Amino acid sequence: MRTTKTWKDLEAMELFREMQALGIEPNPVTIPCILPAFANVAALMHCGKVRDARMVFDAMQSRIVVSWNAMIRVYAMHGEAANVMQLFQSMLICKQKLDIVTFTCVLAACSQAGLTEDGCRYFSEMQ
Repeated sequence: MRTTKTWKDLEAMELFREMQALGIEPNPVTIPCILPAFANVAALMHCGKVRDARMVFDAMQSRIVVSWNAMIRVYAMHGEAANVMQLFQSMLICKQKLDIVTFTCVLAACSQAGLTEDGCRYFSEMQ
């Protein structure tokens, strides 16, 4: 059974695809809004929409913290701790501002994957 949230996510994905078909370039707000929709639908369908979300993320010309957090959240939701850590390290390398959402997603991924030492290290970095 699909919930109202699921329908909204599917509608958002369809609108995004229509934008692409019309040649409308996504702006810095569009991408962070669409990534969670891809993740939610992927969680529902248990299929490869994570790759679609990453392709959208990689295609972004500029990324804000919300974009990074959305992609990290996608990986965390799917238990892909290695990708969470890789993306988190990329944020650090790019000198991207980290926020509480970033750390919450990273800590959740560490917890799910049993990465206690990494989780403790990231928790101490929050200070």
